[in-house]
Amino acid sequence: MPAGRLWQYLQWCHRQQPCQRRRLSVAVDTGGAPYTAPFVVSTRSRHQVSAALKNDHRDDDSLAFQVPLTVSDVHLRHEQLPFAYFFRETLDAQALQSSLGRVLVHFPVISGSIQTTTFQSIQCAPQTDTISLAFGQAVDTTLDQWLGTNDTNDNDKNNNSDSERGHSHVSGTGHPHLLPLFDALFDHGHDNNDDRESETYDSLVKIRVTYFECGGTAIGVNCLHALGDTASCVRFVQCWGREMQQLPYPRQISNRRATAACGGMMTEDLADLMGLHHPQQQTTAWWSDWWSPSSFVSTPNNNADKQNDNDRDQPPPCTNEGRHEYLALPFSPQVLSAMKEVGMEAIRNDKKRTDDSPCSYISTNDLVTAFGWLLKRALSGEHSWNISMVVNMRGRCGVDSFADMNDIMSTADDECNKNAPDQSSSRGGLFGNGITNVVAEHPSTQKSFGIGDVTGAARSIRVALTKGMLQLPERLFQSKMGKAAGSAHVSTAESFPTTSWSQFPLVDISFSSNQNIVAFHGHPSHPLPMGQSTYASVIMKSMAMQGDDTSSSMTTTTDYPETQQQYGVKYNLFLPSRKVEKAQRKHRELCKAFLEAQAQLIQQQQQLGVPPVHSSDTVGEDAYPEPQKRSALFPVA
Repeated sequence: MPAGRLWQYLQWCHRQQPCQRRRLSVAVDTGGAPYTAPFVVSTRSRHQVSAALKNDHRDDDSLAFQVPLTVSDVHLRHEQLPFAYFFRETLDAQALQSSLGRVLVHFPVISGSIQTTTFQSIQCAPQTDTISLAFGQAVDTTLDQWLGTNDTNDNDKNNNSDSERGHSHVSGTGHPHLLPLFDALFDHGHDNNDDRESETYDSLVKIRVTYFECGGTAIGVNCLHALGDTASCVRFVQCWGREMQQLPYPRQISNRRATAACGGMMTEDLADLMGLHHPQQQTTAWWSDWWSPSSFVSTPNNNADKQNDNDRDQPPPCTNEGRHEYLALPFSPQVLSAMKEVGMEAIRNDKKRTDDSPCSYISTNDLVTAFGWLLKRALSGEHSWNISMVVNMRGRCGVDSFADMNDIMSTADDECNKNAPDQSSSRGGLFGNGITNVVAEHPSTQKSFGIGDVTGAARSIRVALTKGMLQLPERLFQSKMGKAAGSAHVSTAESFPTTSWSQFPLVDISFSSNQNIVAFHGHPSHPLPMGQSTYASVIMKSMAMQGDDTSSSMTTTTDYPETQQQYGVKYNLFLPSRKVEKAQRKHRELCKAFLEAQAQLIQQQQQLGVPPVHSSDTVGEDAYPEPQKRSALFPVA
C-alpha cells in the first residue's frame, strides 16, 4: 500500500476510536528513514483577548495609532516565529488569560493588524483589537515524554528524535508544517501556485496553551516576523510572566523602528516596486542584500480545532532530495573551553608573527559560528560561500535597548531609595526588527577541514563584525536620508544565513514563583526556497551536565559572572536529512580534535612553566567593551 494511503487509513482508524487514541508512528519507505507523526493536541477552548483597559481610561493607552513598517519588516512578512515555553506546573488558565489582557495594555502593537494592500504600517486600536488565545490538551503525552523525545544524544548516530519535534520542511513546499503546539498565522489556501498575497495578516500573534497529562504546561507563542524579531517576542513573554506574578517590568516599549532601519521605510512607491499592489506580478529583487525571494505554495490551514488539523495533515514526502530537518549539534562547556583556548592561542601566535594582525580576540560564539560555516560548505559543496550573520542593533547608534529585569527588580525592592524612578519609565527597548546583517568572507575551503581552518574562519568573522559595527552609523544615516545602501555594504556573493540566540534571558522566564522554565522549543519557520536548501543555523545556549559531552533539553542563558553554572550551546542546523550522519560525524571529529589540542597546549605550558590562560568571556559574548554592545549576533528568524 502506498505510504500516503496507509497514512490516511491509519488516521481514519484513529478517528473511529476516540477513547482509545494512541500516538501513531508511520514508517515511510524512504531508505530506512522513518517519519513519526506529530503528537495529538485537542482544543478545549478558544478566546479573543483584548487589552484590559480601565473603564475611565483617558490617557494615550486607549488611542488608536499606527506603527510605520521598515522595508526589512515587509520583507519578513512571510516568516513566522513559533516559540514554545515549557513549565512543569499546570498553569491556571484564567490567570493566564487575565494577565494577558493586562500586559496587552503595555504591548498594544501585539494585537494590531497589517493592511495587506499597502504594507506600510501596523494598525493599532487598543479599545477593539484582540489576540487569539487557545487552550488545548496533549493526548496521551506527558511533559517527560516530550522532554525525553526532544533530547538529542550525540553519541547515538541514528538518533533523529530532534527532527521528530521540528517543523516539517520539504523542498518546494514553501512554508513549514508547524507543530501542534502552535496556531498558524497564515491562510495559504490549497492551490499549488505562487499566489503569495493570499495570506491574511489580521493576526500578528497567536497563542496556544497546551496542558500535558500528569501535569505540565507549554505556552506556544507564534509571532509574525514583520511584527518583531526573536528578542522582541521573548521580551513580551518575559513581561507576560512577570505580569501574572505581579512583578515589576518595563511598562513602555519603543515603536521607533526608523532608528533601526538600514533599508529605509515602506512607502507607496516601494510597495509598487515590490509588487505588493499586484500579487500576480513578479516582485523585484533590489533588496537581495537580505535574502532572495522564495516561492510559496500551500500548507495546511489551521482552523477551528487542532485535533481536526492533526487528522487532516499528511506526512511530507521523505525523498532523499526533499526532506529537511533541524539537527542539534551540542557543544559542552569542556569543548567550548577547548575551542576558546586553542583559538586564542592562534590569535596570540598571529600577533607574534606580525603586528598587522587584524584580529586580537575571538569569542566562543565566533568559533561555533565558524565551525558551522565550514560544515555548511562541506555539506553543500559550495566551498567559497560567505556567511551572513544577523546583528542586534539595540543599544547602538540611538536604537533603544531593553532594560535589565534584574535592575528593575532591585529598584522595586529598594525601600530606602525614595527617588527611584517608577517602573513605568524604565527602558522598554525597541519592539520590532532591530537587526541587520553582516557578511563575512573567507578563502575557499575543502570538504576536509580542521581546527586551524575553524580558527581562521573565526578570525574572518570577528574582523567582519568589527568592520560592520563601524559602518553601521553610516548605513543608518543613509537609510534616514532615503538612500539605498552603498555598494560597499552589499555583498553580491552567495551566503549561508546564521544567527545566535545565546544571550536571550530564557532562564528568567517564569509564570509562577514556584517554577521556572524547564525547556524551550524554537526553530525559525522560514519558508524553504523551491528546490534549494538554505542551511540556516541558530546557536542556542543550553544547560549541560558536568562532564557530559551532550546538552540537555533545557535552554537557558546568563550573563552574570557570579553564576557558577557552566553552559554549553546547541548548534541547530537546518539541512537535508541525508546529510545528517555526515554532519554528526564531522562534529564529533572536531570536538575531539579541539580537546586534544587543548591538552597538548596545557602540556606545553606546563613544560615551559607558563600559567594557563583562562578565557574570561561568557559563552557567546562578543568583544565590545561597552555593556550595551554585547551579544552582537542575534536572531534572524
